Amino acid sequence: MKGATAISVLLLFPLVVQVGCAKGDRERKLDMLENNKEFARFIEQGKTPYARWLKRQLANPDPASEGWDLWQLTFSANHLEKQEVPPVQARANLRLVARKLEQIERLCAPTVWVHSGYRSPTVNNGVGGVRHSRHMEGLAADLSFPGSEASAVKKCICKRARAGICEMYVHKDRHYIHMGLCRYLEKPGPLKWCGEK
Repeated sequence: MKGATAISVLLLFPLVVQVGCAKGDRERKLDMLENNKEFARFIEQGKTPYARWLKRQLANPDPASEGWDLWQLTFSANHLEKQEVPPVQARANLRLVARKLEQIERLCAPTVWVHSGYRSPTVNNGVGGVRHSRHMEGLAADLSFPGSEASAVKKCICKRARAGICEMYVHKDRHYIHMGLCRYLEKPGPLKWCGEK
């Protein structure tokens, strides 16, 4: 994996784990995961298809883009046991999300944290997601941009990385931003987040 910018993913379990993969440093990334006992136990026990899929992904990562591995976009807070392996179409969509994240990192914010990516229907229901959430299709991610001025990132995304985004808004707790990409043949409407009418 190439790229000089720091790329981080925030994985939220009962313990918060930040996984760094700057400059293709996979070994350090895996070491950090292994130091999270809950995550390591979930993988080792392999009780669910998702746990076994994760184990294979960690051993032989599937790059979703130059800077992101597919498995990094499949977590949601505190719902490991209920998560499912993303279906084929969702995996294809997650590659689009990964490319959009790289564009945002390149143009607007050097560090992006993903709080929630793909969700199974069960996980989506558990976190209070909407019925037709793009998360279930692998077309959405909840993001934050540590170290960057929120207003500057917002302005940059709206002006330089707007293409292909159909949803963008700040969650009610204001801790992170939801980004949803457009579905196939869906025409982007105005984004209130960008001041569009």
